[in-house]
Amino acid sequence: DCWGLVALAFAELAGVELPSYADRYVTGADRQALAALIGGELGDWLPVVSGSERRFDGVLMREGSYPRHIGLVVTPGQLLHVQPGGTSCIERYRGGILANRVVGFYRHQQHA
Repeated sequence: DCWGLVALAFAELAGVELPSYADRYVTGADRQALAALIGGELGDWLPVVSGSERRFDGVLMREGSYPRHIGLVVTPGQLLHVQPGGTSCIERYRGGILANRVVGFYRHQQHA
């Protein structure tokens, strides 16, 4: 799932352990629980002004009407994420198909 990918990347590449939340939702398809977790628990994440994002910043995206998908900035303009039923990939979030889904950018306090 998308949060699991972000947590894995932070642990292995940045040395920061993020909570797994695995006990708070059953599968990546549990959309309401994911929306609450991803959109509602940003306590350790600080908002970043669009255009100031950098590597390891979270990119919060909407699915339908709710912010319930997250990716990770690889380089400004590109993010790592995974869609349900797919594999992880790097895509553009500016000007691409993801551009209209971006809700905001967030930087983890331990990576600020």
